[in-house]
Amino acid sequence: VASARREIDRAIAAGPDSVESWLMKGELDLAMERMDAAQMSFERALAIAPDLTGARIGIVRSLLGQKKGAEARAAIDALRMELPDHPVIYYLDGLLAHQRGELEGARASLRSVLSLQPDHSPTQLLLGQISYVLGDLNEAAGLLTKHVNANPWHIVSRKLLGAVYLRLNSPERAVAVLAPAMGEGGGDPEYLSLLGTAHVRSGNIEMGLELHDRATELAPRDVRLRTQAAIGRLAGGQRELAFGELEAIVRDTPEYQIAELGLILAHLRSGSFERAGKSATDYTSNHPDSAQAWSLLGVVQERQGEPGSARDSFNRAIGLGDPGFLARLNLARLELIEGDLDAARSHYEHVLSSEPSNAAALVGLAALSFGADEEDKGLGLLEQARMHNKSAVAPRLILGDYYMQRGRAETALEVAREVERIDPKHEGAAILVARALLGYAPAEAAASEIGELAERFATSPHLFYLLATAHARLDRLGDAEQALQRALELRPDFVLAHTGLGGVAIQKGDEDAALAVAARLMRDYPELPAGHLLRGEVLLATGDYEGALSANEAAFELAPTGTHVLKIYAVQTQMGDPAAARRTLESWLSDNPDDMQVLLVMAWVQSRAGETDAAAENYGRVLKLDPDNTHAQISLAWIYHRQGDPRAVELAEAAYKGQSDDLSLADAFGWILVRNGQVERGLQLLEQALRGAPDNDDRRYRRAYAFARLGR
Repeated sequence: VASARREIDRAIAAGPDSVESWLMKGELDLAMERMDAAQMSFERALAIAPDLTGARIGIVRSLLGQKKGAEARAAIDALRMELPDHPVIYYLDGLLAHQRGELEGARASLRSVLSLQPDHSPTQLLLGQISYVLGDLNEAAGLLTKHVNANPWHIVSRKLLGAVYLRLNSPERAVAVLAPAMGEGGGDPEYLSLLGTAHVRSGNIEMGLELHDRATELAPRDVRLRTQAAIGRLAGGQRELAFGELEAIVRDTPEYQIAELGLILAHLRSGSFERAGKSATDYTSNHPDSAQAWSLLGVVQERQGEPGSARDSFNRAIGLGDPGFLARLNLARLELIEGDLDAARSHYEHVLSSEPSNAAALVGLAALSFGADEEDKGLGLLEQARMHNKSAVAPRLILGDYYMQRGRAETALEVAREVERIDPKHEGAAILVARALLGYAPAEAAASEIGELAERFATSPHLFYLLATAHARLDRLGDAEQALQRALELRPDFVLAHTGLGGVAIQKGDEDAALAVAARLMRDYPELPAGHLLRGEVLLATGDYEGALSANEAAFELAPTGTHVLKIYAVQTQMGDPAAARRTLESWLSDNPDDMQVLLVMAWVQSRAGETDAAAENYGRVLKLDPDNTHAQISLAWIYHRQGDPRAVELAEAAYKGQSDDLSLADAFGWILVRNGQVERGLQLLEQALRGAPDNDDRRYRRAYAFARLGR
């Protein structure tokens, strides 16, 4: 640098009017962070060549470096007059907004740069950093990956990308990004600490702890790195050593709150509530004006079974400002536990008044809406949380479960895939994917992917249960039994897996084995209906209808639900007593008029009995509860079609659009179109349906009828 400066000074002495020399001097001053000198150099260049855009851009960069925001703003606006929509203007706008802490504004400007110049590396780096801070981790990962690929030597972007992957819970990818820079970063303690954390979280504990040790040797007074090393020791099972190090950091550096926070959380995770309580109390003593300290004390007190003390601590935190709303959200949860729904709603709404996209508050309000039978409102809140929180897992898992309960497996799978991308190691996401595959994908494909998930999450009993379900559907009963046994090895009290073994025995024709499983369930879990339900299923399969009815009634007594009502209805129907079966449905609906499962069956019964008006009314009730219910849509469409009501077309189309891959819906919608005069369009759908079942006589007749209408 000194040599370069001497050469430039000699060039200026030889030719003081050399624009190039002054520009080079300005760039060198910028690189050395001598911002005032850089400004003077660029101004000299501009004095020589008043129209020199490069000098004017250099002046703006110098002003930004000196944090002279107002002057920089004026200079940028002047440049914009000459260079409208030029990427450099948007880049300078982004730099200024970032400097002022206006991250969303900076983000918008920098995105404009990339729309015009996609490979602009400085923008990729800065926008990646901003996206990381704003929590848009997927965007950050994409931008920083491009920057690293274009600048493989750039240690800063590698470190930032590694941090992104750690927050995305992808430590293996963090290792892959960070490890190649060991040559450049081997002397950088922050780099070593990041790589150490990535190795620890990837399961390579020994290597991770070695890297943490190297980092703290290089920077023994850096409490951030010492804290990360202690957390690494916790993961490696060195609990007491880690606790000792965290306590030492707290003692030596009481102003560094992250170590105190880490110590309390570590005690909580290890179940050491007494030690957590002492650490949390010390935290509030050291930082009596910290809302975070009081919030955390409240969390500990609640875990210790002291809700009154927890409430006092949360209110103290709220009085101190409660940044992040940790206290208010926990207080809302306490209100829910104690049954004060209005107070909980008030807390959630207060959070949203300041932060409309807060995922926890949106999810909380959604739960209250579902509890009040306001399904549309609850669904809207969850979708809002999903849209505005691109890395939030909780609203997506709840949404996915909601869609599964409504029979919308394809939509549930889409949501589950989002969670997989956000957190590839999230077991809940894998379970949701497996459930959705069972409801949507072809049986063989579902079994294959669920098998892969069970291998990845080898300690998940739920995934092995779902794998068994997939095998059973393909009549691979030995594989199903093996998967269920594995689920029970992982969780011996997994009632669903016990029931599954009974179901496999029924499929094998081994009723005695199935009855033995049912007897064990009734003995070991007398408070649950599972044993009675399994016994009822076995007896029904063997033709013992009275016994099956008695077993299902016993299950209903333990758990009076619509699902169990339908089992009783099914047995009564097979017994040849449709009147009793209908009374069972009517009795349940008199007290539970919004049970959609039972409403759908009741509507079907009424339709079969020729009571079309009553059936239409019940299908309409279902659609008020669930406007996208495909079964109700197509069933009501058929009723309207038979009545000559043109609303049949609209309903059939809605059903088809909801599940356009369902050939039976294509057939129904196509036929309704043909009979309502839209023959060409209807014929296309009828042919689509027939291609899936070329030997189906009904579908062949309907296509022939459409041909005849067209004179073909």
